[in-house]
Amino acid sequence: MKQLSFSFFFILLFLLPLSAQTRNYEAVRARAEALGLAKAISVEFDAEAATTTIRGVGENFSENEAKRAGVKAINFAAGLILPGNGLNKTPTEFLFSFWILSKTQRFNTATTVEFFVDNDRFPASNFRYASRPRENMEYVNISLSRTQLVKIVSAKTARAALGNSQFTFTEKQIRLLKGLLEITEIG
Repeated sequence: MKQLSFSFFFILLFLLPLSAQTRNYEAVRARAEALGLAKAISVEFDAEAATTTIRGVGENFSENEAKRAGVKAINFAAGLILPGNGLNKTPTEFLFSFWILSKTQRFNTATTVEFFVDNDRFPASNFRYASRPRENMEYVNISLSRTQLVKIVSAKTARAALGNSQFTFTEKQIRLLKGLLEITEIG
């Protein structure tokens, strides 16, 4: 009997951390709501595709910086598309997309995005450009590691450089990215 009890206790002790390592999309959404970010961060499960999408949409960057860049407005979306009904582990890579409203293409010749965080700088990976001229939209899509996002949100000053233009992250944008990191942290 003692051996059976010990075995049961050992199995329970082993399985408990495994169950804590999974968070379904409802739990992720509830964390976003608890942080006051339900309007800025959406968490959706697509049963047909069996994928969960977590996306935070930031406010516009400064109007003055947009004007200097020759665009009407620029903001971003950051997030994940995951297989299954939520998070199985803490994600290490995030999708990041700059959404640019402009009558003419301004970033079609850009080939990189660099981030300046305090005294450090680093390039983003997986640069992709897309344009929808009929909608006056440009999209600069990149990937950022969790470590890079942590650097951005921890910095006193964080800027992104697209082509010859730089955009400074606002307090609300930083809060959104911190929330995105927090709701996707498992363990």
